[in-house]
Amino acid sequence: MTDEEFYGKVDFTVEVRGDEDRIEVIPYIEAETERPMTLIAAFRVDSMEMIESARIPLEPGRNRVPFLQSVLIGRPALWHPCGRGNPSLYSLTVVFYRKGMPYYFIEKRVGFRFAELTSDALFINGNEVSCVRFEPDFSLPEEQFEALCAEAASGPVFLRDSDPALEAKLERCNKFGVVAVMELTGLRTPAFFSTHPCVCVFAAAPGSEGEKSCRNGSGHAPLVSMERLLNLF
Repeated sequence: MTDEEFYGKVDFTVEVRGDEDRIEVIPYIEAETERPMTLIAAFRVDSMEMIESARIPLEPGRNRVPFLQSVLIGRPALWHPCGRGNPSLYSLTVVFYRKGMPYYFIEKRVGFRFAELTSDALFINGNEVSCVRFEPDFSLPEEQFEALCAEAASGPVFLRDSDPALEAKLERCNKFGVVAVMELTGLRTPAFFSTHPCVCVFAAAPGSEGEKSCRNGSGHAPLVSMERLLNLF
């Protein structure tokens, strides 16, 4: 595997803890390698280097390795659904170094929000979200899509992790404050969605690979069964 192929498959995810007053962000490097190796990486928030020259040890096979240092953000600008405020996004960047020089960058626009699912309602940052399904046309130009979202009263859109156009749809939902309910089939891990604030609910069939992957640990969004999902939305 060439360096270009290797870094082209490297990704980062995050784990977020805390509350509206202060959050702790723990970045993880997701990589697959054929041999043991150590990466040197830095982590930036809005172009400010918050973690410098961290060593990321990798073993043969799939790896999910946390930075040993976390990042604290006081009074974070939260991501809100459309109609509830500005869907604020931060620029998070991992910079990989080689011979002391920046070699490869991964940058993502990431938002932070707090999702809570009760027996009969979904709350984002303490505000109840409409349970009326939203079925937008993702092929619309951005201006028309944004106008459509503004009329939808923050209702959720339903997406599936196997959708071939998933990443483009998530990017739009993140940008315009559209809440997404994500059906997990096992094709994507819950950690993949940790940089997508729009994904506020996970849904999976009982006993499915999607449910198993979520049960193994994900604080990004609450998990519901498909049956309960139909009763809620």
